[in-house]
Amino acid sequence: MDIANSQIEVVSDEDLVSNPGIGTEIIAALFYVHDPLKLQIFNRKEEGLLPALHLVCNNGVGVDHMPFSRMKQLGLRLTNTPGVLSDATADMAMALMLASGRQLGTGEMNIQNYMCQHWSHDHQKLFHMFNL
Repeated sequence: MDIANSQIEVVSDEDLVSNPGIGTEIIAALFYVHDPLKLQIFNRKEEGLLPALHLVCNNGVGVDHMPFSRMKQLGLRLTNTPGVLSDATADMAMALMLASGRQLGTGEMNIQNYMCQHWSHDHQKLFHMFNL
C-alpha cells in the first residue's frame, strides 16, 4: 500500500461515506475481495457518491462473485486477469509435493529443535541424522 499511496489516493468505503465529496473524481476502483459485503462500491455508485466511476479492476482469480447485471445497469466496465496465478499455483503444487516426499517439514522442525546429531552429504543417511 505504501507504493500505491505514493502514486494514487487510496480511499476506503468509510472515507467515502464520511466525506462524500471525495468521490466525485474517482474514475476507477480496485476490487480485491470476494466477500459480498464488500460490494459497497456498487451501492455508493447508485447513491451518487461515485459519479465519475466507470471502471472496476478485479484483482484475483475469477469473476463469479461480481454482479454483472448490476454493473451493466450502472455503466461500469470490469477488468480481469485470467490465468495470472496459474504459474504460481503450479510452482506451489510442485514445491508441496517435493517437500512432502522428502519430509522437508519434519527435517526443518528437527533442525529448529536442535535434534540434528551430525551432517552428511549422503542422502541415504538423511533420516539417521535425527533422533526420530
